Amino acid sequence: MKKIYVLIMLGSLLITAGVLSRTYAYPELAVIPADTNATVIARSVEGAPATYFSIAKLAEVTGSLTNVTRVVAQPDDTGAARRETGRDVLAVEAYVCSDPTDFDYPDGGKDCRANELPLSGELTRYAIDERTGELVTWSGSMKESSGEVVDDVPFAGYIVKLPFNAQKKSYEFWNSTLEKTVTAKYVGETKVAGVRAFEYQTAVPPTVVGELDLPGSLAGSEESTVTTDRVFSSAGTLIIEPETGLVIGGKSKLDTYAELDGERVITITKGEFAVSDEDIALGAKDAQETASSLHLLRVTAPLVGVAGGLLLLVLAGVLVWRRRRRAAATHRAPAEMETRATQDA
Repeated sequence: MKKIYVLIMLGSLLITAGVLSRTYAYPELAVIPADTNATVIARSVEGAPATYFSIAKLAEVTGSLTNVTRVVAQPDDTGAARRETGRDVLAVEAYVCSDPTDFDYPDGGKDCRANELPLSGELTRYAIDERTGELVTWSGSMKESSGEVVDDVPFAGYIVKLPFNAQKKSYEFWNSTLEKTVTAKYVGETKVAGVRAFEYQTAVPPTVVGELDLPGSLAGSEESTVTTDRVFSSAGTLIIEPETGLVIGGKSKLDTYAELDGERVITITKGEFAVSDEDIALGAKDAQETASSLHLLRVTAPLVGVAGGLLLLVLAGVLVWRRRRRAAATHRAPAEMETRATQDA
């Protein structure tokens, strides 16, 4: 009987552990770290130099560009954002800038973060749900670009990552230039540096996103200054590790230009950019380490725990049934012997 009790106890413990790993341990791990501090660097694709407008030369220039994105959690703002929204959010500041790859930075600077006046630069602050990764409406959100600060940016969708356990479906991804979301369409499964990944694609047709005043000479006009339309288009690919939802790689084609009366007059920035293979491999390795733990708690532990626990309980049930069957047979034997003895007499 002791063996049966042990099987029942072990089976119950396994089932409980399996359920708790999915309902308690997994939610505790599937959270964006409060000390998030990440930098992503993308450069012009080799053999495809970018074209950009140089303010210093007042002319279009061709050469390699480097884009830097740095995302840093803001602990002080996080508390205020949580009190206001009533949700478990994380306040984040992101700085995105671009410069010529061969730019000579002062004081040993390595990229556009060391340049007070980069070719382009944008600072944003927003709140994201620490569990889903979605942007959350918050009064502290802002966007600063070209010296202009906007406080009422309608942040929505996803911005730095997709949700944990990302699915093979489309998601809405925030585009800062458009100040609205664009659809990131799932296009297939792939492997990056040996890591399973999902591929999503975004596309933005030529869209007027603002106005730009230019010297008339640049637009072929005799007027001293002309107001042009600033037009933006892009095509991008996001490589996502699905268990974590982290972006481990990607590439994009960007084209921003000034248009006057339907005619392109100058290129502001045009090029194809990608994260290096080395950085992709590092990102994939880091994501895979977390993904293994998440998958263990979300799938493996619940499956093994519940299935193994049920198996032990079934085994205990079989042993109980066999024990009772033997006991019944033992009780029947004397009665049958007594009956035969009576019949023989």
